[in-house]
Amino acid sequence: MTNDNCELEEMRQQIKALKEKVDRNRKLVDFDYIPSEYHQPVIDAVNAWKQGKFNGSEYMTFIANAHLGLEIEKQMTLADKLRFYVQFSLPKYSSEGIWPNRTDWQQNPSFLDEGSNGAYAYAAEMEYNYRVSERLQLALKVDTNFFHVGKIPGKLYVAEYTTFVLDEYGYPMFDQNDNPYLKTVPAHTEDVADSLKEANWQSFGLHLGIKYAF
Repeated sequence: MTNDNCELEEMRQQIKALKEKVDRNRKLVDFDYIPSEYHQPVIDAVNAWKQGKFNGSEYMTFIANAHLGLEIEKQMTLADKLRFYVQFSLPKYSSEGIWPNRTDWQQNPSFLDEGSNGAYAYAAEMEYNYRVSERLQLALKVDTNFFHVGKIPGKLYVAEYTTFVLDEYGYPMFDQNDNPYLKTVPAHTEDVADSLKEANWQSFGLHLGIKYAF
């Protein structure tokens, strides 16, 4: 490769690197413009993310419902019997949580999702009982539980925070000294139409126990 070709290729690489830098700076704000009190939280969050998954949220979920069930019991012999049970319900879902790694959300809670859109649940179990004596029985049970919920609206509680003033293109605006214009957004609540898109829970269990009649 001649010197001219080498210089041309080097210029192409420099132009490419400059374009990538410009594109990146259009999307990201320089770290120097982040208020100094946020520097360490940002560094801590990035370092935690580099180390792997971390617990960024805590949830408390409540499922309240009235159900309709059917129980069938069959006496196999004098010593053993089978029990079948199924139930179906239309529950109401409620969940609240906090994001302890985010400072721009109010805490306790940060959000609340609540509703019963498309929600249904069912449970089924089968139990075998064997009578060892008049007072003692051995029990073996298998069961499953399933819960589904569709689109659920929610509320996001946002704390007061300071952010950049953006122009019509979504970029930060600066004064003649290259300092960004800042504005304070008061604490408020944002309604989210589809806060929870869809969720399913299902469990399976195998139980071995002893029943004793006093």
